[in-house]
Amino acid sequence: MSDLLHGIDPIRLEVIRNALVAASEEMSITIWRTSRSTVVREILDFSTAVFDAEGNNIAQSARIPVHLNSMSDCLRTILDRFIPLEHWNDGDVIVTNDPYSGGQHLPDIQTFRPVFVDGRRVAIVGTLCHHVDVGGGAAGSYYAGATEVFHEGIRIPPLRLVDKGVLNSGVFEMLLHNVRQPDETRGDLNAQIAALGIGERAVARMAKKYGSAPLAAAMAAILDGSERMMRAALKALPDGEASFVELVDDDGQSDEPIRLQVKITKTGETIGLDFAGSSRQVRGPVNNTPAMTCSAVYYALLAALGGDIPANSGCYRAVTVTLPEGSVVNAAFPAPVAGRMVVNHRIATAVFGALAQIVPERIPAAYYAISYVYALQTTNPTGKRQVYFDIEVGGWGGHARGDGASALSCGLHNNTNAPIEMVEAKYPVTFTKYGLIPDLGRRRPVPRGPGPGTRMAARCGRRLALDQFRALPACPLWHPGRRARLAQPHHGDPRRWHAALSALESLRHSAGGRRHRHHRDLRRRRLRRPAEARLAAPRQGSRRRHGQPATGGLALRRRDREGSRSMSAHQPADGVPLSLAQVETLTRRALLGCGVDPRNEAAITASVVAAEAEGIHSHGLARLPTYCEHARVGKIDGRARPVLDSPKPGLVRVDAKGGFAHPAIDFGLPALCEAAKAQGIAALAVTNSYNCGVVGYHVERIAREGLLALGFVNAPASIAPMGGTRPVFGTNPIAIAVPRAGREPLVLDQSSSVVAKSEIVVHQQRNEPIPLGWALDRDGNPTTDPKAALAGGTMVPAGGYKGAGLALIVEIFAAWLTGANLSIDASSFADNLGGSPRTGQCFIAIDFGALTEVDASDRLERLFGAITGQEGARLPGERRNGARQRTARDGVTISRKLFETIEAYAGAA
Repeated sequence: MSDLLHGIDPIRLEVIRNALVAASEEMSITIWRTSRSTVVREILDFSTAVFDAEGNNIAQSARIPVHLNSMSDCLRTILDRFIPLEHWNDGDVIVTNDPYSGGQHLPDIQTFRPVFVDGRRVAIVGTLCHHVDVGGGAAGSYYAGATEVFHEGIRIPPLRLVDKGVLNSGVFEMLLHNVRQPDETRGDLNAQIAALGIGERAVARMAKKYGSAPLAAAMAAILDGSERMMRAALKALPDGEASFVELVDDDGQSDEPIRLQVKITKTGETIGLDFAGSSRQVRGPVNNTPAMTCSAVYYALLAALGGDIPANSGCYRAVTVTLPEGSVVNAAFPAPVAGRMVVNHRIATAVFGALAQIVPERIPAAYYAISYVYALQTTNPTGKRQVYFDIEVGGWGGHARGDGASALSCGLHNNTNAPIEMVEAKYPVTFTKYGLIPDLGRRRPVPRGPGPGTRMAARCGRRLALDQFRALPACPLWHPGRRARLAQPHHGDPRRWHAALSALESLRHSAGGRRHRHHRDLRRRRLRRPAEARLAAPRQGSRRRHGQPATGGLALRRRDREGSRSMSAHQPADGVPLSLAQVETLTRRALLGCGVDPRNEAAITASVVAAEAEGIHSHGLARLPTYCEHARVGKIDGRARPVLDSPKPGLVRVDAKGGFAHPAIDFGLPALCEAAKAQGIAALAVTNSYNCGVVGYHVERIAREGLLALGFVNAPASIAPMGGTRPVFGTNPIAIAVPRAGREPLVLDQSSSVVAKSEIVVHQQRNEPIPLGWALDRDGNPTTDPKAALAGGTMVPAGGYKGAGLALIVEIFAAWLTGANLSIDASSFADNLGGSPRTGQCFIAIDFGALTEVDASDRLERLFGAITGQEGARLPGERRNGARQRTARDGVTISRKLFETIEAYAGAA
C-alpha cells in the first residue's frame, strides 16, 4: 500500500469504482427481470459481483451479504484447484454449487464468466442464485433427515456450463433431470447466464475506455482503499479482548444445543476472531464450512464498523478468523449443510455479542436471527407438482435510540417478501391472514419490533418442509433493548398448542389443512403431536428414562397477553427432567435475564452444570434463584468485572468488585497455574466476592493442569464455636485435589460443618425435616426443623472441636489472608438484606513433581490401592464420578416449582 492510488487520479478512481458497482447492479436487474422462480424474482435471493483476475471481490450489488462475502472464496478455489485462469476461454461460463469448493449450500448455484479485452483476461463477473429446488430428500432441498451432503441434492463440481459461448446441453439437461421444478431452474439458470453477458460487456467497455492495465491498477487501488478505511475504523476502537457464547437449539437429530463460542482480540488496526470452544460438527444439516462462517463474520464486522467503507475483499485483510477443524463452523466433508443459515445467523449474533462489549453503542439488541424457510410442494388432481419456496422475516430488537424494526429482513440475508396476490395466482394456496402481530412490548422504553403473522391454506395435497429456530434458547440480550418474541407455528386449529421443535421437518398432509404462523424472533419449531399426546406416549426407542422430554426444548414457552409468562407443555406433573445441556441453557437464560454480564454468566453456568452433573443439587439449580434474585435487586453486581494484579512473583490477587466469585476465580486460575509451574508453588487470593459454588469444582480444574491444589472459602457466619451459641464462622469449606496419571483427579471437598448450609435450604424447600445432629436452633438445642435452623440457629461443626478448629483455619486463609470480609461481617447468602457479602477464596497450587521422586504417581496409586482393595472402602469423590456418568446418561429432575421459578427469571428480560 505504499502507492495507495497506484498512480490513478483519485477522481477517476472513484468514477471507475462506481462504474464497477453499476455493472454489478446491471447484472442484478437482469436477473430480477428475467428469472422465473418466486425465490429469485420476488424474494430476490440472489447476488452479483465483479472480481479481479485473482478472484478478489471488487464491486457488488446491494443484495445478499452472506453470498457476496463468500463468492471470492469460491472463485479462488475454482482457480486454485479446478480450472486455472489460463484455461478459461472467452465466452466460458463456469458453474458450481459445491459447499466444499467454497460454495454455500446446494440450492445456491454460482456462475462465473471471464472478461477478455484484446485477448487479455481483465476481470471475472459472477452471479449466485438460490434455486427453488436441487433435488434431495425434501421439497426445496431442505431435508431434515440428511446426515451427509449427498442426501441434500445434486452436487455440481466446478465445470463448464458454457464452453466458448456454446451451451453444454448435456450438463444443462443433467441438472434439470435432477430437480423438482425443471422449468423454473431452466429459467433461473438462463437469467444467470444472461446477467453474466451484461456484466461482461459493461466491464469490457471500461477496459476499452481506460485501458486494461489502468483498470487493473484501479481495482488494486479500490481494494487498498477499503483496507485502509477498515484499518482506520479498527484503530479507533479500544484494544482488548471480548468473548461471547451463542447457543443454537439443536441440529434436528439430537437434543443437544450447539455451542458457538467466539473470542475477539483487537490489537491496533487488526482484529482476530477465534471460534475455539464451539461444538464439533453435528449430524444434522446445519453445519458451516469456512466460507460460510467467514461470510457471517465479515458481515457482522462491516455492519458494526464499516459505515461508508466500500464493501470488497480489501475490507477483510485486517481480519483473521481461526476455525477449529471438524467443528460446526468448519465442518469436514461430507457433513450436511442445507440449513447452514441456522448456525450462520448465530455466528453473526455471537460476533455482535462480543463486539457489544467493545462498542456497545453500535450494537442493538438481538434480532430474530434466522432465515425462516418453508417449502410447500403441492400436487394437483392432474398430478402436476409445484414447489412454493418462501423465506420469512421477523422483528428486530430495540436499540438505545429507537424501536426495533418491524418484519424486516436482517442485513445478513436482505431478502424481500413475496406479494401474496402473486403467490395465490401461481400456486394452489390461499392466504387468510397476512399482517403484523401487535407488539405488546411498546410500554417498554426501548421496544422490540413486531414480526408478521400468516395463515394460509392449501387447495390440494401438499408436503411442507420447515426450517425454524429460536425456540431455545432465548435471543441473547447484550443491550437494554427488548428481545423479540416467540415463533408459534400451528397446523390445523391455531388454538391447538404444539410442542417445541428439535429439527427441520418435512410433513405430508391431505388437502384442506391450514398452516398458521406467528414469529417475532425466529424460533425453530417442528409440527409434531400435540403436547398432551406426547405426555401420554413417550417417544419409542428413546434411551431416556420414562417421562423425560424427547425434544431439545427446555420447555414449551407460551406468552400471555403481557408476553411475560411461561409454562412447560411436555413435562410430567411431579417433576421436570432435564438433560445437562438443557440445564446449561436454562441457567444461561436465567442469569442473562437478570442482567448478568455474558462474560460472567459463562463462568457461573459452568459451575451450576458441574454441580448438577455431580449430584450436588444444593449448589446447582437449587441455588440459581438466589443468584438471580441477588443480581436482580442489586445485592450482587452481576456486571462487575474482576481486576487482577500480582504483587509478588507467585502471588496472584483478584478483586471481584462485589460481584460473583466464579468469573473472578476463572480470571485468576490461568495466572495461578502458570506461576505454580514456573516457580513450584503459587497462591491465588480472591476478595470482595460472592458465593463460588462447589469448591471442589475449582480445585479439580487446577489438578487437571498437573498441580496439587488446595482451596479455602469462607461464608457468612453460621457456626458457633464449641461451647458458644452465637455464629462466628461460616460453613467454610476446604477442598483438595490431587492429579492422577491417566485418571480423574482425586477430589476431597468438605465443609467445616456436618453438612453445607445449602443442604438445609433444600430440605426447607422440600418441606422435609433434617436429620438430628445437623443444626441447632437459636437457643442452642438440636433441631430437625430446617426453618428453626435457618432462623437464627447455627450449623453443627463436623467432628466437634476439630470441625470448629478447621473452620477457624479456613477463615484465616479465605478471609484474613485475602482481605475479604470475615464471616461475622458478611451479609447473608440467603436473603436480600445488606450489600454484597464480599467474602473470599484462597487457592494454593503446587508442582508436586518438583518435590517428589520420579515414581511419585506409582506410589500414589499404591496408596489409593491399599484403600480401594478393601471391601466396602472407597476413595473420596468416587460417588461424584458415578453421578457424572448417570447424569450424562439420564439427566436430572427438578421440582416443577423450581423450574417455574427459574423460567420466570429467564423470561424477565
